[in-house]
Amino acid sequence: MKELHVDLLFLAYDLYRRSIYTLPKETIIDLFCEYPETAAIEDWPDEENVSEAREFDRSIRGRANLLFRKLNEAGWLDQEQHPDYSFRVLVPDYALDL
Repeated sequence: MKELHVDLLFLAYDLYRRSIYTLPKETIIDLFCEYPETAAIEDWPDEENVSEAREFDRSIRGRANLLFRKLNEAGWLDQEQHPDYSFRVLVPDYALDL
């Protein structure tokens, strides 16, 4: 599970590094949703079990939000609310040294 968190953090950092200021939270969540498609993860259901895969598709956004909250609570990502009630994500300075 640690490898998953590190991989997601590196994906967010790479996207953050290419942006000018901050990233929309939805962009990070979408990135976390796409991650299982591009990486081989043991916890994800395989394509042979169709019903399990459909259930997984319904909960993938929920899992992505959970992983985002874990990284946010641990201090690896910061979330700030803007006046239009949208959330933007930034990577703290100490996390950039990673």
